[in-house]
Amino acid sequence: MHTIYILWKNCDYRFPITKYNKLVRDKIPEIIKRNGKTPITRVADNAEYREKLKEKLLEEVKEFCESESIEELADILEVIDAISNLKKFAHTQIQSIRTTKIDERGAFTKKIILEKVSMAVENEAVSDILHAEQEARDGKILRGNIKELAKNIST
Repeated sequence: MHTIYILWKNCDYRFPITKYNKLVRDKIPEIIKRNGKTPITRVADNAEYREKLKEKLLEEVKEFCESESIEELADILEVIDAISNLKKFAHTQIQSIRTTKIDERGAFTKKIILEKVSMAVENEAVSDILHAEQEARDGKILRGNIKELAKNIST
């Protein structure tokens, strides 16, 4: 958003103009007019519309991350719906893919955070040490217990 000023017919009166160059909801120009201002708009072609939708999606996600409001979440869904329509993705197709991914890979309901991936360990004692180290990082056991496990492996 930029504010620029235009001199009107050699007068000293300046008209402030705020430049946005962004995709807005369909009724925003009418709302601007009702507020006594003049919107300057144009209609995007499909290529520009696609790019502006992606920009709008990022904007709305950023706003949601800042506010976590249900209104911003609704805005995200509105943009996703517009992208789906532009790409001619059927809602049933999207839902089917979503369901398949949930069935195959799960959802995000268990709040799992993947921190690392280690090599597969076939030795049960080494596996116990790695598990104990993880629990120690999580504050569940004391580090001394890990040393005790390691000593037991060597005997």
